[in-house]
Amino acid sequence: MFHHYTSSEGLTEANLKTALYNTIKGHTEYPYTSDNTDVWDILKETDKDTINPDNVILFYTGWTVDAAQEYNSEAGWNREHVWAKSRGDFGTTMGPGTDVHHLRPTAISVNSARNNRWFDNCTEQYIDGDGATDSYTSSTSWVWQDEKGIFHPTPPDYHSLYYKIQVVRNSPIYYTCFPFLWHNFWQKLKL
Repeated sequence: MFHHYTSSEGLTEANLKTALYNTIKGHTEYPYTSDNTDVWDILKETDKDTINPDNVILFYTGWTVDAAQEYNSEAGWNREHVWAKSRGDFGTTMGPGTDVHHLRPTAISVNSARNNRWFDNCTEQYIDGDGATDSYTSSTSWVWQDEKGIFHPTPPDYHSLYYKIQVVRNSPIYYTCFPFLWHNFWQKLKL
C-alpha cells in the first residue's frame, strides 16, 4: 500500500525526514480558488460519485450532491481541511492550505459543526438540519463512520505525514493528533 515509502523503512530522525522529503518533493500545487484548475475541480474528480458522476460524495455524511454546486452562496458544498486550519495555521496558502490529500468536499453545515474538534472516539451521532450523518461527536471530538461501520478520523494519506514532519516533536499537536495514532503506518515511523 505504501510502496513509494519503502526508501524510508528503518530510518529515523533526520535520515527519515530526508527520505520522505525526497519521496514527495516535486509535486504539483494547485490554488484554492482560481479560474483555472483549482482544488474545487480536483475534488470533483477525487470524490466523484461513481453511480452519478455529476455528483460528489460528501465527507462526514456520505451524501451525494451536485458537483457543480460548489459553495453557491452557501447553498452548495464546501471544502473541508480535514486537519483544521485553526490547528495548523496554514489557511488556504499554496502548499499545506491547498493540499488535496487533506481537503474533502463536505456539507457546509456539517463542516461548520465539526469546527476544529479533535478526532477521537465519540458515541453521539451528529444530526444535521438535513438529516442523520455518518459522523459522531462530543463537545470536544469528532469521528466519521463509513458505510461498512469503520471509523475514520481522517483518510490515511500523506497529509498526516506532512504534519508529522513539520510539527516540532514534543509539541501538543504532535501528541494529540489522532490521525497519526489511528494508522499503523504512522505508528511504525516512531519519530
